[in-house]
Amino acid sequence: MNKLDEVINCLEEVKLLDIENYDLRGESHLFDYFIIATASNKRQLSAALDKIYEKKIDFDHIEGKGEGGWILIDMKDIVVNIMTKESREMYSLDKYFTELKFRQEQ
Repeated sequence: MNKLDEVINCLEEVKLLDIENYDLRGESHLFDYFIIATASNKRQLSAALDKIYEKKIDFDHIEGKGEGGWILIDMKDIVVNIMTKESREMYSLDKYFTELKFRQEQ
């Protein structure tokens, strides 16, 4: 199983919602994949992070611990954003990446 599949599997195991994987290969020089997933509550945010630790998936660093409703895990080639529903709606990252994907398809 490749790293991307391992990460997505971890997120699914802790029952995160609306997992979106944006493929940015050829679009970004910083990373290849940008993942956004929704946690039902702050406890589930922590559970997702614990699962990444448990599976020993290599990462560079982590921003936030969930207190603000958002955890960002930088894995160099993959960036994982685990957010509460409220944070996801407030920051609207999906909108940006959906627009980028639309432009790529045209």
